[in-house]
Amino acid sequence: MEEKLYEVGRKLGFTLQQLKNLQWLVVGPFKEVKLEDTKSQWEPPKGLGKKIEKKWREHLKMRPNDFPGPMASVSSITIEEDRLIIKFRRTTYKEFIGTRRKSTQRLILTKEPLDKNIALPFSVGAVTVTEDNKIVLEIRGKVGLGEGLLNTLPSGWFDPTQDLTWRDCLLRELKEETGVDEREVIEVKILGLVFDCKLTQQPLLAVTLRISRISKEIIQPRGLKEIARLIFIENEIEKIKDIKYQFTPHAKGTLVLHFALSS
Repeated sequence: MEEKLYEVGRKLGFTLQQLKNLQWLVVGPFKEVKLEDTKSQWEPPKGLGKKIEKKWREHLKMRPNDFPGPMASVSSITIEEDRLIIKFRRTTYKEFIGTRRKSTQRLILTKEPLDKNIALPFSVGAVTVTEDNKIVLEIRGKVGLGEGLLNTLPSGWFDPTQDLTWRDCLLRELKEETGVDEREVIEVKILGLVFDCKLTQQPLLAVTLRISRISKEIIQPRGLKEIARLIFIENEIEKIKDIKYQFTPHAKGTLVLHFALSS
């Protein structure tokens, strides 16, 4: 399967090095994803607390409006037939920023727990396809990571204080970022888990989201500074390849899965 993913990635115009900065942790499609809250708090390794505080203070100098919001750190990933099961511990954005490393990271799925030394916040990202077969993309605005890069839409971190399931996270982000609610959702296809080894260093659940009765005129960012601009492009590999903007690593991984698993 990995060979096929690399082949699709090259067709999309991504370089070999860009593809090597990604891990497709598990590849579907899956019928369901179950998130299991272990009811435990992620704890930094001994001696790392002061380093986290220092990195967070440095981060706030550049992003003074950021706050240590709640996140879910992925501890284990297992597959039962066509179900993906993800166990997580509670963490915060501060711990995530404080444990991100400068070097490229790769996950070893046999390691227990996966988040022993670094917080691995779970997120959801979708390739949204409109009724006229257009993919909706966004140029990232003022965000902590990926500013000015092209990303799939919607996408965002799972918040264990308000999201009960991954789908809750997806629909919340869809509403916040586009103004579109769940009544317009036709289909959600679960593609797999993508790990960005370089930029965010965290796992993302990649899905294809098909929506109805939506046009370019009524999909608009809800006044969020995180989105600088929306782009609509034909749902075709050749069209994606022609885009001149630089994609986020997660967008590359999600688009590869979208086209590799499309039928």
